[in-house]
Amino acid sequence: MKITVIEGENEVASRKRFIFIKAEIRKRKWDIVKPVRVKGSYVYEQMANSSLFSEQTLYVIDGTSVFLEKDYQWISQNSGLNFNLLIWHSGILSQKIKKMLPKETRYETFQLEKKTFMFLDSLIPGNGERSLKILQEILKTENVEFIFALMAKHFRDLLIAKENVNLLGYPGWRARKVLDQAKKFEGECLARIVKSMADADTASKTGRAELELLLDLIVIRDLE
Repeated sequence: MKITVIEGENEVASRKRFIFIKAEIRKRKWDIVKPVRVKGSYVYEQMANSSLFSEQTLYVIDGTSVFLEKDYQWISQNSGLNFNLLIWHSGILSQKIKKMLPKETRYETFQLEKKTFMFLDSLIPGNGERSLKILQEILKTENVEFIFALMAKHFRDLLIAKENVNLLGYPGWRARKVLDQAKKFEGECLARIVKSMADADTASKTGRAELELLLDLIVIRDLE
């Protein structure tokens, strides 16, 4: 069994890589199977009962929330089976899980730059001036569309966290960090920012405004 895990805090890049691998596999005319977990069952049961075991079969796990401990144990115990497994994970896979996977598992990790982490962490009310300075520094080396995508996802996460952080499916430490930041926003502030991001996306794609200027405006106006 050949296992590849795509992980990392840079989810824009990790998703891009995940989608690219699937597209390349489709070009080869391989069988691509996406198991799902049905209530009262395990994902590995679908894999164990499948007749599609060959070097030209790719099982795809799009998000590890469908996997339970028994699924990882089955993979470890049946690593000699002749098929391929591609796993995408939001964030970094825990060491506990990594120890369950075969030693031959291949990891592709996509991390954010330190300044990008600082920027996302700085996005709180009353901190607009500092956030803007970090943003302008980042945009000297990073693509504005990439930063926009990260920022949009981050604000969506904050909005979801304020309602129910468990819906994000993040590890405990990350969930607490997102929730702590979300609590700094009052009332409908996060919902307004998420809408502003959506409006900015539309405006930039229709040529009505430059994306970088729209990002500056959102940071200055909504985090004042």
